Amino acid sequence: MEKRGLINVYECNSCGKHIVTINLCTGVTPAGASCPFCAEVMGMWSRWYNLKAFRNLNPLQVTHAWYRPHSPKSVHPAELDHVQHGGLLLSPLKKACVLTDPEPDGEDWEVWRPWLEAHYGKAD
Repeated sequence: MEKRGLINVYECNSCGKHIVTINLCTGVTPAGASCPFCAEVMGMWSRWYNLKAFRNLNPLQVTHAWYRPHSPKSVHPAELDHVQHGGLLLSPLKKACVLTDPEPDGEDWEVWRPWLEAHYGKAD
């Protein structure tokens, strides 16, 4: 299980574009995902929370969030087993993005708590 507040990068092996994610709660995130840019199925692969290669991005912007759905009714049947075993689902951020990663390893939940609660309400 990955901790809430962790920042990760998923990079597409086909088109080379990337997304930056934050875990809104503790849970399991997949190693791969479909690319939102080129639609390559399982084209995006996790960089395993290693952000050093992406530090040159100015600024590093969180674009997507891993979240736990509030109800199994809102989960697609293909994702239900993943969610029932602690899996989180991915969604693009709909509000202002985080402009910088305040901690080198992205694990300081207390730094992220005020921002997350302001944008998403109280965490689990």
